[in-house]
Amino acid sequence: MPLTIDNELRVVFDPKFYNEEHLLWAKFEDGRVVDASEVAERASAIAKHLISIRPADREKRSFSFYRKNEKIGELYFGKPDENHVYLTSIDDSLYSAFLEKILKAISASGKYPVIVESIGNLKRPKGLVLGILDQKYLVSIENAEKGNYRRVASIEKIPQTLLEDFSMKHSKYGTLVLTVANGKRSIEKPTYEPPEHDIPLHPELCPIGFTIGFTPNLNEWLTIHYDPIGTYNIGYYVVNEKYVFERKWELQFKEKNGLGTFKLSKVNGEFEVKNWMHILLKTHVENDEELRNIVAKSFSTKDESVLSVFYIVPLKRVKKELMECEVYVYSRYWPSPKLVRLYMKTCLGEPNASLFWIKHVNLTPSMKWSKVWKHWAKPTKISIITACVLSILKEAK
Repeated sequence: MPLTIDNELRVVFDPKFYNEEHLLWAKFEDGRVVDASEVAERASAIAKHLISIRPADREKRSFSFYRKNEKIGELYFGKPDENHVYLTSIDDSLYSAFLEKILKAISASGKYPVIVESIGNLKRPKGLVLGILDQKYLVSIENAEKGNYRRVASIEKIPQTLLEDFSMKHSKYGTLVLTVANGKRSIEKPTYEPPEHDIPLHPELCPIGFTIGFTPNLNEWLTIHYDPIGTYNIGYYVVNEKYVFERKWELQFKEKNGLGTFKLSKVNGEFEVKNWMHILLKTHVENDEELRNIVAKSFSTKDESVLSVFYIVPLKRVKKELMECEVYVYSRYWPSPKLVRLYMKTCLGEPNASLFWIKHVNLTPSMKWSKVWKHWAKPTKISIITACVLSILKEAK
């Protein structure tokens, strides 16, 4: 059914998905789940005023929303044989909150990456299809471009205001948007840009030691590791068919002729610079060449070649193979850096340990709905070492 622009949000699900595979709402006798209070709670946060909710029928398949004593909307959860939901409202915050709940439900709270397929231009689509990708986050973008995803629902009606908001802020909802036109698929650009930080790459700019990783497509990774005892490594990794990080080459630098002077001592593998690496590396290197001549002084998180960046600051060693770290994550999909404090296994060696972490906490839009997300919030207190890093980033601009 073609998409209609109307003052109603109506989503029709695949019957099997709606009734069997996922418990979308709150428990009924038929096994599904309805919880409209979560929508009211989220809408209140968006609108910055209280929105209350009351059941509108005995079966509690319909709910009415109120602002003070004024009714502002009604939500209906379909019966098992109807497999659809819809919302009408005079408050745009309700539409945004309900769309978020639908996307969260489809993703099974972060278990699956979510994709929105736009038939034609996203601002004026002929159709909007919701789907889920394979759980392997590392190839979600690749699978989306190939069409390897399952379509689970379609939006039949959508308010103009919600469509405009979604097209301008689709990254906010934790989704990938795929535009399909003239038989071609293309991923829409993220709508959030990372902060304007330059990441320092030389030891003198970050004397406490660091690990940096960045990628243009989640399948290729460049990592940089430095520690104050005098080692500096740059490694290029790809994700193989078993979804394991495979090292293609590595540059090893040693500190020589006094503190702060690093020279290339060894090249493991066949060194090759990809187009996106030009932001950092020379295309040709020689033994005993200085780090400063091979590696750029810094690079910007806003560089178009970089999809995401993580920046790891070691805090303290908890055990022989366990390090407590603070990790700053930059992504084109987020409006500001995320701070994660975690324990990182270092049994693989420091550079590989950072990849071990990334492998299990992948930087993709749908991670917004994962259990990890709740830890990514502004901290009320920061450590001294965090303050040092933030000041270094500020000075490096």
